Amino acid sequence: SWCSGGSINIYAIFKPFVYGLIIMNFNLFIDIVNGIGNLVLVQPTQTLIKNQNQKIDKYINSNINYILNEEVEKEEENKDFFDSLKEGWDDVSFPSSEDIGKAIMNYFNYGVNKIVGALGYLVGYIIVTISFILRLILYVLGPFAIALSILPNFSNVFTNWLSRYITIFLYIPCVNIITYIGSALLLDTFRDSSNADDYLAFSLVLAVSYICVPSIASFVTGSAGAS
Repeated sequence: SWCSGGSINIYAIFKPFVYGLIIMNFNLFIDIVNGIGNLVLVQPTQTLIKNQNQKIDKYINSNINYILNEEVEKEEENKDFFDSLKEGWDDVSFPSSEDIGKAIMNYFNYGVNKIVGALGYLVGYIIVTISFILRLILYVLGPFAIALSILPNFSNVFTNWLSRYITIFLYIPCVNIITYIGSALLLDTFRDSSNADDYLAFSLVLAVSYICVPSIASFVTGSAGAS
């Protein structure tokens, strides 16, 4: 015991008081956690995206005439082919199978690229929305988790809650980093290749990467020692 010279467990003595202060000032506690996360993770990654988007805009503005002319040529080529079919078989010769396949593939690649590209970014927005919803749920359950941690059998509830909150908070910076990498790859695709297959592969990789964001965030917190 203390009177006989035994050690004093300072943590056990002050733990209920510290948890009580956190509960009474829970909004302030959440603001501190969110503020540190925004300062260290969210704002720097958003700056990366902003700078990369400026590079893409600069490249597009400097090459806008080439891009527009290329798109117009493709559209005119496909339009002339299909218009020729409508004029009747007496006025035009039957097109070769190569011309038919080329025109159809142009339209198909254009539609698939637009759909897959939009789907990739849509998955990213869904992940960010899920992050906000889960953080809201954890915000509501936070005071209860802290209160339960005072009891001996539930001493790890608060640390598990905090670890889960940080993991979900990491969804946004992970999405930002993936978006930054995807934008850099997209810019390289614009510069080095005009192949539609490259853009399609890029869009698929981006969508799969967004889907893996929860696993990436859990891996980061697990590597840092949180459980």
